Amino acid sequence: MPDLQQWRTKEEVCERLNISDRGVDRLVQRKKLRKRERKVYGRRPVPIYHPSDVEKLAGQSDVTGSDWQPVDTDPTAEPVSDSLPQIANGEYSPQTDAIAGELLQFLKTIRDNFVAAVGPPLQIASAANAGPPVPTTLYLTMSEACLYSGLPESRLRAFIRDGRLTRIPGARNRTMISRGELENLWRNGLQAKGAAV
Repeated sequence: MPDLQQWRTKEEVCERLNISDRGVDRLVQRKKLRKRERKVYGRRPVPIYHPSDVEKLAGQSDVTGSDWQPVDTDPTAEPVSDSLPQIANGEYSPQTDAIAGELLQFLKTIRDNFVAAVGPPLQIASAANAGPPVPTTLYLTMSEACLYSGLPESRLRAFIRDGRLTRIPGARNRTMISRGELENLWRNGLQAKGAAV
């Protein structure tokens, strides 16, 4: 039975190889790193890793400092890191500007396609906030009158009781209100406000 006290924890392996937890798991799956579990009383077992495997991997430059390496790498291909723009001391290379320009163009294309499919944001918002259309008839039902005037039904019924609006019985004894009376009520209210000022 090997001495598991010398085996490394996942944290130690991550720090030694400069990789993430998932990178350690990938090495275990590829059988490049042996794994055991150390039992801890009252807790879950702690995964531990063979120290000689860790040191062997630390000497391999294709493992340290990277979380993923393609299985079939072309030895003649240019390294990916060299093809990316290098940013140092806040200075951007011309390649960075080119990539930023391409990214901006890509985002504009997405925006234009979205607007073409759905519509501009203002139209979407106004369509979402718009209520049902008010009919252009001379007499309105109570709900249509509320929508047209912007007043609650209780206020319109109070105006009917006060005699400012006339209730017209409609089909099935529904209350109908004249559109003209509503407009006159609004105009009179504006005039009264103007006189008070």
